[in-house]
Amino acid sequence: MAFFAILTYSKQKKRSDVIYERVDNNTSLISQFSSNFDGPDVGNAPDQRLPCPSNPNLYIGQAGFGVEQCPSITAAAGTIFNGVEVAVNPVTGGRVFIGGFPSATMGTKGDDTFDGYNQKIIYAVSANLTANGTVTSQNPAGDIVVNVDGGGVKNDAPFAIVSIGKNGDVGAGSAATGDGENLNNDHIFNAFAGHSTAISNTYYDDEVAF
Repeated sequence: MAFFAILTYSKQKKRSDVIYERVDNNTSLISQFSSNFDGPDVGNAPDQRLPCPSNPNLYIGQAGFGVEQCPSITAAAGTIFNGVEVAVNPVTGGRVFIGGFPSATMGTKGDDTFDGYNQKIIYAVSANLTANGTVTSQNPAGDIVVNVDGGGVKNDAPFAIVSIGKNGDVGAGSAATGDGENLNNDHIFNAFAGHSTAISNTYYDDEVAF
């Protein structure tokens, strides 16, 4: 029994390590993309922007996998453009695009689109920062709201990267107290340090960077 317990723990740790590595790596890739992007007028006005999400319904080998898809920045809430969903922050009126990690657009491996449990990584971005020339500072203000431990709130996150963990949402759907908040396609995400895996509306096993 001890052998199998150790083996199970080893597999679990390996998957967790992959999750942390890919979420952190993808966060760095987004920042690098923003810093290095230069549009058609190379060398002239700064064109820095954030990438749009990719179609989360595609898999490695399918045409368009990992390629960013950019809805209109004035699209209505609930609009779906090539698999990317639009949410609206009701306070700011700004749009948030939600989909998959755009590995092909980023020029990285397709595997970066998945976490340690082979679940699709969610990438959400503030639409106002996907247009050329909109990222002009180290910490641009966006329209994504992130709840953190201890009741803290980040009200203007530019983007969020979410690994939904082993079970996805097993709580009470869109419950704001657990990881269901990260799967309900709105502008709000929970980024908690601790994990609570009792089956309830506070269930949380996600990894989130923003």
